[in-house]
Amino acid sequence: MIKHILVAVGHDANCQALQSAIKLARENNAHISVVHVVDWMPRFILAESQDFGALINCLEEQGREVVAEVTQKLNESGCRGEAHMITLSVQEFTVGKAIASFARKVDADLIVLGQTRSSFWRWFQEDVSSEVRQHAVTPLHVTGSNAKRAVRSIWRPFARLAVSQ
Repeated sequence: MIKHILVAVGHDANCQALQSAIKLARENNAHISVVHVVDWMPRFILAESQDFGALINCLEEQGREVVAEVTQKLNESGCRGEAHMITLSVQEFTVGKAIASFARKVDADLIVLGQTRSSFWRWFQEDVSSEVRQHAVTPLHVTGSNAKRAVRSIWRPFARLAVSQ
């Protein structure tokens, strides 16, 4: 029986992973923990600015917005749960490892992830679901995603950084 579901969300609070987790939570009367991982590494490498602090602040501001949207969705759905944001640490190094670590911390019974579509420009990115499978002891459920929408919103921190300078 599933009592605690961990769902990882990216930049889109309307993702299918969250919708799927809410459905599973209703069916099982389970608690939901939502985690948004702030992954600064790819943006830091590509950023023209050398102001690392400003970049992290922009990414974390976007993360807080995602957490607020997810919290609102949880409240509207009537599910018990909470949303968290964590900033990727050097020790965890990958988003998948951070999600697996967070699943252990909250004692989740199931991890729900969205499946992103691959494309040529994503060849250098981490396969999050493979990383979670490798590092988690918790069962993993991968659902479809709205990858096109998430790709558009991923660059918002760069726009904020440009405005703040």
